[in-house]
Amino acid sequence: MECKKCGFPLDDGVLICPRCGTEVQLVSDYQVFGDFLDQHLGKKDKKKKNQDLTGQLDGPEEIYRVSRMRRAEQKKQKKRRIQLAVLITFVVAAAIVYGVLRLNIQYQNENSYDYQMKRAEKAYADQNYDQAYDRVQKAIGLEAEDADAWLLKARILIEQQETDKAVSALQKIIGLYPNNAPAYELLIRIYEGQKDTDAIKSLLSGSGDKNIRAQFADYISEMPTSDLEQGEYDDYQTFSLSGEEGSVIYYTLDGSIPDEKSRVFDGPIRLDEEGVTVVQAIAVNAKGISSDIAQFTYTIAFPVPDPPQISPSSGEFIRGMDAEIQIIVPDGCTAYYSFDKMPTSDTGTRYTGDPVPMPKGEHTFYAILVNGQGKSSYAASETYSYSG
Repeated sequence: MECKKCGFPLDDGVLICPRCGTEVQLVSDYQVFGDFLDQHLGKKDKKKKNQDLTGQLDGPEEIYRVSRMRRAEQKKQKKRRIQLAVLITFVVAAAIVYGVLRLNIQYQNENSYDYQMKRAEKAYADQNYDQAYDRVQKAIGLEAEDADAWLLKARILIEQQETDKAVSALQKIIGLYPNNAPAYELLIRIYEGQKDTDAIKSLLSGSGDKNIRAQFADYISEMPTSDLEQGEYDDYQTFSLSGEEGSVIYYTLDGSIPDEKSRVFDGPIRLDEEGVTVVQAIAVNAKGISSDIAQFTYTIAFPVPDPPQISPSSGEFIRGMDAEIQIIVPDGCTAYYSFDKMPTSDTGTRYTGDPVPMPKGEHTFYAILVNGQGKSSYAASETYSYSG
């Protein structure tokens, strides 16, 4: 073996050239001391250092000492390289694990209803409505029938001035959960803003939940009632309508549908015509909500009086006999009479209670009764032959 620098023959196991003092490299993978000098002293100083070391190598013992020192340095460098490699490997592995875990967490979050709802609620609280809408849509995509998500969506749409879409979202909730009070409250608030009292009435009329109806009782107008029982009567009738406190009652008597342009109930109503009267009425409460239509049917059929009794009965009469005619008139009736033709209240003679003299000859006496409602009886008659 020869020195690679000066070509001096070397014995096996020699680590330093005796002539030039150059280190003999036994393991190619080890970093030689010269490399160490390059790294720590720089190329300029390396040459000077080698010269100084070479100049200091004075005899075999000194050469051996320097060789051992260099070998120890080589071991330290190798150990440091291994430690550095292990550290780099660990850092790279940790980075890979962190990245995988982060991607996994991100994937789980994107597919988590709770995460999407929290982000949507935070964005809504921060008035970032577009972001809130995107998040709540993802939440609904994960839980399509969740009431909280639909309710938050409706609130966001209201802030975005998308009222029609908000109404649809709230109707969706009520369709799924008929007892969801927050959805009713928000929908009623929208209808109030639109002054759509019919929509409020329809919404609550369609609710069969007694708790919902109790909670929003101020928005429900009860139908008016009548103090006169429906049915048939044989005399004039008077009745009154009543409703809840603070309401206004509107009514019709001809069977037409009442509205706020109809007659306002402000006192007793008199039924003074014979026949069927259909009363329809609504009550409008303090919030402007109208009730369902209440209907009351009354029939007035005045009785027809019986024919009157006439005295005396038919027969022949001569001078000296009692030739006067009388009519028995019941209370509440008026009698009208005539000879030889049917009387009416217009064409007959009103009977005053004084006897009516019989005329000479043969004549038929007719009489009727008219009661207080103007109903006329059939005519009663007697035929007299008087030769007085």
